[in-house]
Amino acid sequence: MSDPNPPQTCRSWVSEVLRRYAPIPKSKGTVIPPELRIRVLERDRGCVGFGRLPEPCAGSLELDHVRASHGIGMKSRTEADNLVALCGAHHRYKTANGRKARPVLLDYLVAMTGEHVHVEPVHGCTECVQVDPYPASLL
Repeated sequence: MSDPNPPQTCRSWVSEVLRRYAPIPKSKGTVIPPELRIRVLERDRGCVGFGRLPEPCAGSLELDHVRASHGIGMKSRTEADNLVALCGAHHRYKTANGRKARPVLLDYLVAMTGEHVHVEPVHGCTECVQVDPYPASLL
């Protein structure tokens, strides 16, 4: 019997690794103005992931963008309706599991800000939809 999954040659494996993990320039990070940082921290009053995302809280609070950037090297908007306070553990969870965490964090932002949600489907469309700022789950 022949192996249905023959091992890759060393050359093909190396070229795949180099192609997939080419170095990306180090991010300079996002500078969040102090007034905006204070506004978000006062609104969130601690880690937004507590009770919403798995794992217990651990680490200091960090402000994080909820909506994904539109590609490597591009930044998403740095505004109150796109930032949440997360502890280090929940920030890492969101980074590793964005497809699960982002909808939860977006629901929180809509409930807190009552602002539009920017829908960003896979094909790149950026339509806005009005969302009820007071969903029945909060009443």
